Amino acid sequence: DLEQSEILSPKETLLGVVSVLRLQIGELDKGLSVLRGLNNDQLEERADFYAFLEEAEEFLLAVELGAETGDVKLLAEELQNRRDEILDPRSEQIINFILVFQTKAILRTADIRYLKIRSDIARLEDLEILTGPKAQNLLKEALLLLTGARELVEKAEANYYDAEAQGADVRKLVNGAILKIKLAYK
Repeated sequence: DLEQSEILSPKETLLGVVSVLRLQIGELDKGLSVLRGLNNDQLEERADFYAFLEEAEEFLLAVELGAETGDVKLLAEELQNRRDEILDPRSEQIINFILVFQTKAILRTADIRYLKIRSDIARLEDLEILTGPKAQNLLKEALLLLTGARELVEKAEANYYDAEAQGADVRKLVNGAILKIKLAYK
């Protein structure tokens, strides 16, 4: 049995949903803000996402204010419709954008580290400090993994921009790329 004090009123429930959505918007905003190395088109797309997040915040504020004086049931229905038709699909698009371009940045870092390690190994081999094929075999394996990761990221980006496949398999491709990058560091 729930005590009377533990049961939330419709207004409290609605405000709780608004609060959770605000947290999600904040996380999306943070995710967009850390992206680096975007080209002009991608920067423009990110600006559109920021504008969407700002509009979503304004909508949530209106729901919050309306909950104080308006019909909570009607507001809840309006919020649910907005979530289903606009907020959730657009949030999914933003998440895919973040995933693709964060993974591209991780891959750039991995490529730079690979080149540094390859250079260091070459120096150690020249000095005959490192001998035998083990280091070169590990480098070849790492290069194959990074190449595979690059292919997955490129496919994820292509799927992100494909209107018909919008977002299809982006997460699976990105996860595969990250796994390959992780294995390259093994």
